Amino acid sequence: MIESALQTTTATVTTVANRLYAIPIIIRARMNITQLGWRVGAAVGNVRSGIYADNGNTPIGGALLIDCGAVAVLPAVSKQEVACVITLNPGLYWLAMVNDAANQFRGNTVADALGGTLNSLWVAQAYGALPNPFPGGPNLTAVPALYVIGTVAI
Repeated sequence: MIESALQTTTATVTTVANRLYAIPIIIRARMNITQLGWRVGAAVGNVRSGIYADNGNTPIGGALLIDCGAVAVLPAVSKQEVACVITLNPGLYWLAMVNDAANQFRGNTVADALGGTLNSLWVAQAYGALPNPFPGGPNLTAVPALYVIGTVAI
């Protein structure tokens, strides 16, 4: 499992419906990603997740690399993972999710998000297919902690 760059806490983060959340992740070696996941708190509704290309230390304007599709949130599990098959070269990427209902996930607090040079953020976005490219109008915020699972590509 490769954690997001800001995954330093187990704080509970409450997300708002119709917000596209993004968190940076650094891939250090060419990786065959097979899944994208998150840690569930108290959750309902649906989540759509994906991965965006970096655009100068921000996802804004970054291309959508993969939309991992929509899934119902499973409130009775500690973590949930979805199929998300893509090969990524070393570099900075942005893991993203949008919800159709307010949810609680394990995640990063605002203090964590503001502590580094790469900040987690959200933009207003109606639940549905992920936009391409990532839209503007960012807000710094606490975000769900997303992660990917994969193997080093040889």
